[in-house]
Amino acid sequence: MTSNEELERQYTPSLFSKRFESREELLNYFLNFSNSKSQENRLKYDCHLNISYGPTQREKLDIYGDNLPPDSPLFIFIHGGYWQELDKDYSSFFVEPFIKNSIRVIVVEYELCPKVTVEDIVDQIQSCFKWISSYVHRKNVKRVSIAGHSVGAHLLAFALSREFMDEMKTVSIDAYFISGVYCLKELRNLNAANDGNILTITDENWHKLSPLYKDFSYLKNNQVDVYIYAGTDESDKFKEQSRMFSESSIKEFVKKLQFLDVDHFNIIENLASEDYEITRSIIDNLKK
Repeated sequence: MTSNEELERQYTPSLFSKRFESREELLNYFLNFSNSKSQENRLKYDCHLNISYGPTQREKLDIYGDNLPPDSPLFIFIHGGYWQELDKDYSSFFVEPFIKNSIRVIVVEYELCPKVTVEDIVDQIQSCFKWISSYVHRKNVKRVSIAGHSVGAHLLAFALSREFMDEMKTVSIDAYFISGVYCLKELRNLNAANDGNILTITDENWHKLSPLYKDFSYLKNNQVDVYIYAGTDESDKFKEQSRMFSESSIKEFVKKLQFLDVDHFNIIENLASEDYEITRSIIDNLKK
């Protein structure tokens, strides 16, 4: 196997799970689980769907637990999918344990490549969090947790912009980076993530689009704790991405770097269980 073939393999997360005999079985399970549980939760819980935060078709979010007291703690989720797959309709599978603990949930959607570029998506996420900051203050919310999975973790790094954090100085924030991608240098030339440069990552912009090199020093002005998770059944490259990010300029705000006994998919599927470590951490922090 050539070095490039191995790199392609390393950035194909579905190849490293031990739960199924083939990656097709794994992906089918993940999509069926995500879709069915999300549909069930939309029917089961009070929700306000398809709220626009921007002008395009996918710049929308869903709010679950809309009937909770206005100042209830808030959990926000940003989905993954290599900036080109999935949406919020597949990404509300986890809301039950949060609603049961009187925590409101926002699930964020964004436009996908190749309709837009990764740079465009970053801009959309920052617009979304401008909307969220206004919502938080309007509702007088005092505690917020935000999680991003896979490239959702990449987008979370940009959601925590200086502008957003300036607006959130009176709010306690916990940020959960789950199995994320924080350096885009290797991804830009890989078919696994960027076939035909669908993401429009170039020699000129990959560094700017990599949270690994972002200056997070301004977070010192906020009440913010950072949690970084990845799975033991993930590729060495994905684990390395989390380790490197934990040692970046965000280091002084990191409360935990942990590798759980899961793969790239059930690390987030398990959020639907209240006794799962990440779920428990989010709920406990929000209920302080």
